[in-house]
Amino acid sequence: MYTTCSKRESILDYLFDLLPKEEKQKIEDELNYDTDLWEIYNAEREKINIESYLDNELLPHDKVEFERIMRNDSKLASEVDLRRKVNAFIAKLDDYYELDCILRQPVQDAAIKFRFKPFNKYIQINRLIAAASILLLLVLGIVAGVNISAHKPLENRLYEKFYKPFYDKSPTELNANAYRLYEAKKKYRAGDYYDALLIFENLPETLTIEVEKRFYSALIFMELEKFDTAISRLKDLLDNPYAKSVLPHIKWYLGLCYLHTGNNGEAVRIFRDIAEKKGYYYKSARKILRKLS
Repeated sequence: MYTTCSKRESILDYLFDLLPKEEKQKIEDELNYDTDLWEIYNAEREKINIESYLDNELLPHDKVEFERIMRNDSKLASEVDLRRKVNAFIAKLDDYYELDCILRQPVQDAAIKFRFKPFNKYIQINRLIAAASILLLLVLGIVAGVNISAHKPLENRLYEKFYKPFYDKSPTELNANAYRLYEAKKKYRAGDYYDALLIFENLPETLTIEVEKRFYSALIFMELEKFDTAISRLKDLLDNPYAKSVLPHIKWYLGLCYLHTGNNGEAVRIFRDIAEKKGYYYKSARKILRKLS
């Protein structure tokens, strides 16, 4: 039985032609009756189509057809506009956050074909998107994975064991920017970190959302492995009087950042504070402290 995550992985493998012939045929058969799989397929295909359009990788007649569809589909036009803004925003952050090297790391000698259904044509793509690259690396790394894991520093192994993306069960406060804040959180939970970052960074600085804005930005930088930036943002929140409701979460993720970067002194200090107060995460904090002692 597929999970949502495994369905998405299977679709990405299908789109990037990474499946054996029989598995590819199985996906095509399931697309005829599995509505969830069909929705995931359309969503992932649309993302690739948008990137191909913005990167000027479509053939001239395919580009004309894409623009015709976009003129009649306001939702698609909005997605293209958002992705264009995301790309421009990340390009501006190149020197400060060094994100562009992650988003646009070229994959040499890669030309991957997938079927663009509206045109019924094959489009050449010169690079894998990050998700497909990661999936391929995971497959190639299975044999060596055990040995690599065994040689990881203790701090990294503890981080991988205890880190989980934050999930906020509390409702978003009702205010003028509630919808944009909700959309940013939704994109974070879906793993669309660059889109989420763009929205969070462009939310206005108001007391009602400032803490959430900075906290989620820090979480995104953790996902992007920009731990120094994440640490800086989380530390700024420690003394913020409006951050009391999320302070346990701030300390937990700050401790994990210190753990991942090898700053065991600060990590131990944070985790001891969490363990002594017996609040959120105190059991996990105790387990980490026992491993580090």
